[in-house]
Amino acid sequence: MGTCDSEDRLRDWQQTTRKGNMCFDTETLQRAAHFYQQALTLALCNYPNDEDFNHSIIAIILGYHNLAELNIQQGNLSDAKFNLHTAYQFILDE
Repeated sequence: MGTCDSEDRLRDWQQTTRKGNMCFDTETLQRAAHFYQQALTLALCNYPNDEDFNHSIIAIILGYHNLAELNIQQGNLSDAKFNLHTAYQFILDE
């Protein structure tokens, strides 16, 4: 996986999100959480440097939504609420 300086951040984000989705689909939820958090970190790193920041905003929103869905699957509604609130707050702040 790349770093915040990688030219391939978007591809890294996509691959990491796919790995999280595959883990989610097979109910390997702890691994899914790891990949979703990693993907969100990539999106957040990319955001301030992205010339077409719309891609980063979408990636960030999807990252929070993926984590919220995972939280719901785990029965952790307070964390799901937090992640959804954070996603929508991010939109409002932009």
